[in-house]
Amino acid sequence: MDDMTVDRLRSRVLDAARRADVVRRRRHRVIAALAAAGVVALVTAGAVVLTAPPPPPPLPPTEEYALYETRIEAEWESLRERYPDAVRPGVEFERFLTDEEYDAVTLACLREQGIPAEIDQHGVGVRTAPENDEEHRIAWFVCGVKFPLSPNESLAYTEDELRYIYRYFVEQLTLCLENRGYDIAPAPSYPEFHARWWTDDTWSPYRDVAERDAETARATESACPPMPPDLRP
Repeated sequence: MDDMTVDRLRSRVLDAARRADVVRRRRHRVIAALAAAGVVALVTAGAVVLTAPPPPPPLPPTEEYALYETRIEAEWESLRERYPDAVRPGVEFERFLTDEEYDAVTLACLREQGIPAEIDQHGVGVRTAPENDEEHRIAWFVCGVKFPLSPNESLAYTEDELRYIYRYFVEQLTLCLENRGYDIAPAPSYPEFHARWWTDDTWSPYRDVAERDAETARATESACPPMPPDLRP
C-alpha cells in the first residue's frame, strides 16, 4: 500500500473514532456505520434509548470555498516539500463532491490520467512504485483541485454530538463489545474524552479490540458499529 493510501486510511480511521473525524469518512468511511441499529438495540436491551442531535448547518458557499482553497494550498506545499521541482498542474475547481460520490468520481479522475487506481474496502487506492510516486501524487492533487470533498462533509462535531458519541461509546458500544468477549478498559471522564478528541489519543472502546483476522473484524464492526449508526447519516 502506498504512502498516500496509508495516509488516507489513517485519516478515515481517526475520523471514524472521532465524528473518533476522518474521517468523511469520512471515513466517515473507514468503517461504515452499517444499518445495525437493530443488532445494537438487542445487545443493549434495557439501556436508555439515545437520539442523535441534529448536525450543524452547512457552511455558507463563500466559507466552504475558502476552506477548500486553504486545504489545496496546504496540500501543494506538502507535495513540494517532497518534490521541490514539481510543476503545479494548471487545473481548476469544477464542483464539490458529497461523501457518497467521492470514491467513484475520484477513481474516474485518476484513471483518466492513466493512474491504475482501484476501490477496496478502504476507498480509492493506488499501488505506487517509488519511481512513480511523484506522478501519482500530482494526479491525486489534480483530482483534489477539480473534485474536492466538500468541507461540509467533515464539519467538526458540535458539543451535543460529542456528548452523544461519548454516551454511545460508554452505554452501548462498550457493552456490545464486552458481550462479544472483549475486555474493554474503563472509559475516561467526559472532560478527558473531550480533551483527547481530534488527537492521536482519541478514545474509543475499539482501542481495546484486537482482531484475529479480517472476517472477525467485519463481523464485530457489523454487530457493534464503531460510531452511532444514526449520527450524520
